[in-house]
Amino acid sequence: MASQKRFPLVFVLLPLVAVLGIAGVIGLNLYREYQRSEQEDLDARRQLELAQQEKIKIAKAQVEAQQAPPPVEDEDELGALPGQKKKPKPATPTNVSPATKAYQGFKAAYDKLENANENAARKFRARKLQLDDQYNGGKPANEQKFVADCEAIRSQIVELLKHPENQ
Repeated sequence: MASQKRFPLVFVLLPLVAVLGIAGVIGLNLYREYQRSEQEDLDARRQLELAQQEKIKIAKAQVEAQQAPPPVEDEDELGALPGQKKKPKPATPTNVSPATKAYQGFKAAYDKLENANENAARKFRARKLQLDDQYNGGKPANEQKFVADCEAIRSQIVELLKHPENQ
């Protein structure tokens, strides 16, 4: 028989084991990368869910704050009993200028009209802006004219407020 050359078993198995080892390392790295990616996705979902829950809590708190009844005054139903001291009321400034009084009266009437009927208040908006500019922190240039203007416009607004569509 013809003599056949046989390769030693080591020359056959060594490259096979090396290829399988490299494939295993690559597979293990891919699996670890996949696990890391899944963990990051899970963390991102948790953070998003927590942020949404926080927004919901804030929104609920705002709704509850809007629906909450106005705070009850400290006075109880019995009123002032003997021996109890009355709480001092906040002091109103006594040295208010006539311009300030007239401007505050006009502004209150305008705000009331604007809340009741914005369309009716539009005619006075330009005049209100002019008076705002003239008021200049309580010191208008011509105080008598300013007071007269405020009173005239306030009386017009009060007349409009008497109509049922403006109430």
